[in-house]
Amino acid sequence: MKRALFIITVMLISIAASAQQISKSFIANDFSGITASSIFDIELTKSGVESVVVIADKEVMQYVEAKVVMGQLNLNLNTYSMPRSMKKDLKSIKVKINMKRELSWLSLSGASDLVSSSSFKPATFKGQVSGASSVSGLDIECESAKISLSGASDISLKGKVNLAEYEISGASTAIINQDITNLSVECSGASTMNLTGRVINLEAEISGAAGLKLKGTGDNMEVEVTGASKLNAIEFIVNDADIDISGVSKAVVNVQKSLEAEVSGGSSIEYKGSPVINKASVNSISSIRKIN
Repeated sequence: MKRALFIITVMLISIAASAQQISKSFIANDFSGITASSIFDIELTKSGVESVVVIADKEVMQYVEAKVVMGQLNLNLNTYSMPRSMKKDLKSIKVKINMKRELSWLSLSGASDLVSSSSFKPATFKGQVSGASSVSGLDIECESAKISLSGASDISLKGKVNLAEYEISGASTAIINQDITNLSVECSGASTMNLTGRVINLEAEISGAAGLKLKGTGDNMEVEVTGASKLNAIEFIVNDADIDISGVSKAVVNVQKSLEAEVSGGSSIEYKGSPVINKASVNSISSIRKIN
């Protein structure tokens, strides 16, 4: 009996020891971009100092790689060298990043997450988020921004941009709270995008079973909706709109001055406001109508 208790105690101690978490600081200087693959859980802070601290299980830490190459911080988990048994029970690896420079590049893949409450003001910003990765709380103010989401990824973003290109595909979700001068949006697959802000000029393509929801104000809106997609812009007050819709799609808009519409298939447009209808092409099973 005593021997059995001794063996159990030793096993519990071994398990506890193997699951022990440790922290390790990596040397990282002069980086303005971050690339992370695998299962990193990143906390990003704009700071007067630069530091990268990784918190992981003791036996996993030796496989964590963090290094700066050409101004870009690369985070990687070397699973090729890792024992197969260790791969089965991997947990998220926490990384705390302080950076001095403005964030101009972000790439997340696998199941990596990034959270930030800091504001960044680069000249340009590019972001790629794929897999089951997530970005939350990022505040970007820049001249131009280009962001691509795919897989089952998601992003919440705020700030101010002059020229923006956002591409959302797969089952991705984007929540954007920004003021934008010129915006180009592509939503496809089963993706969804919710945008709140002042957008002066908006061009959008919505296809598949995607959805675009807008809230705020704008001057010009040109949207193409196909497949079984939806445009919900009832809370987006715009001066002029040009809507081309087909398939079994639906668009709801709020237009003040002028509206051009081409409606085909079994699709429909509903509009609020009292715009001048400059052009309206509607087939026998589609519809366009005014709502209160």
